[in-house]
Amino acid sequence: MRAYTAFFGFKFEPFERAVNLDLFYLSEQHKNALAMLETFLTSEGSLALLLGESGVGKSLTIKKFLSQLPSGVCYTYINLPNFTEGDLLKKLLADFVDAPINDDHPREQFARFLAQIDRGALIIAVDGAHTLSSQSLLTLLALKENGVKIILSGLASLRERVELQGAIDAEFEIPTLSFASCKEYLSYRVKQAGSTLELPNPLAKQIWLVSKGNPLIINALMKRLFAAAFLDNSLSLKERYFTRAALSLNLAGKVERKNP
Repeated sequence: MRAYTAFFGFKFEPFERAVNLDLFYLSEQHKNALAMLETFLTSEGSLALLLGESGVGKSLTIKKFLSQLPSGVCYTYINLPNFTEGDLLKKLLADFVDAPINDDHPREQFARFLAQIDRGALIIAVDGAHTLSSQSLLTLLALKENGVKIILSGLASLRERVELQGAIDAEFEIPTLSFASCKEYLSYRVKQAGSTLELPNPLAKQIWLVSKGNPLIINALMKRLFAAAFLDNSLSLKERYFTRAALSLNLAGKVERKNP
């Protein structure tokens, strides 16, 4: 735990990078993304894409969706799948099959498993799917024919790769936060961590402008901002602390330097 958490009365780090559903701020766009996935679950479709730039909350959205699945639905979550085709199938076997893995014939073993389950009762969610090799992507997409529901999350460039291989049944691209959503995001995270601290509106505007509404950058700025205030023994979040935070993250070109 960082030293400033106790200083500001936080129960935990409010702007941690780790995926924490307790800190998941459901903006209108994230609600729409969840609604898309929930509709996809009960549809006849077999492939859904969740797109967006790094840091907009794709991982949190998928984790939230998976945490709400009804009993009887099996799933696996794979993050940044830098796998060969064989390694990918072995990963799926390890997650789903309660039997020794046949290293020489993983495809056949997985096919036998698929033949024994109900169609639509299996979900494979791949986060960072734009990192998949071409062969691994083809292997995943081929599973659609077995009634497996596949969710691929990644950068917008993933769409073109998938479109070359067939139809996309559902898709949503999460944008960065608007200024109004950014203010709510900041307030929500601080309150979830147990504090009543309010950020001045001009400071929230600066954070939004410099981060361009990207939650990952917002988190990094806020951690540095709190650290700067703590080192100055100040419970007040002043503009000069924001400036120090922005400069420390090499965002100097995006902020007017005042009283660093």
